Formats: sequence, structure tokens, C-alpha cells
Amino acid sequence: MEQAIILVGGLGASEYLFKCLEVSSDGIQIMQPPNAWSAVVRGAVYRGQEGNQVEGCISRCNHGTKIREPFDPKIHGAEFPPMLCDFDEEW
Repeated sequence: MEQAIILVGGLGASEYLFKCLEVSSDGIQIMQPPNAWSAVVRGAVYRGQEGNQVEGCISRCNHGTKIREPFDPKIHGAEFPPMLCDFDEEW
């Protein structure tokens, strides 16, 4: 399987980022499409017209969403120990 990094979005248009990744990519191809800032939107439109062409995607991390929910041992059990919420000062 061939590996590549495709730079899209506002930061994807950065020449500095492109060069830094190119130096440290260890043989992985770095791709920077023209008009990288709008590539996400254009890709969404293309996907909507032609169908999904992506075979797979590996999520390296996520930003997630923090929630505050009171601890209930019936729901959370011992698997998830209670944590003190600094904001609500509750477990």
C-alpha cells in the first residue's frame, strides 16, 4: 500500500509546512494540491457527485468533546473511576 500525506485547508497551503514534512517524511510522498485551502470543500462536492473513492482512513487522534456527567456507579461501574469536576465540584 502506497502512503502519502495530502495537505489541505488553510494550513495545507503553507510552503513552510510542506518543506518541513518533506524533509522528515522518511520516503512518504507529500502532496500539496493547488488551492489547498478549498480542497476539502471541492472534495466533498466531488464525493457527492462521483461516490466515495476512499478505500480507508486511519484516524491518528481526535479532539473529542468533554462532558460533565455526575458519577453513577450503576452506569459507570468500577471500570471508570470517578473524577472530581473542578467546575461543579462534584464526582
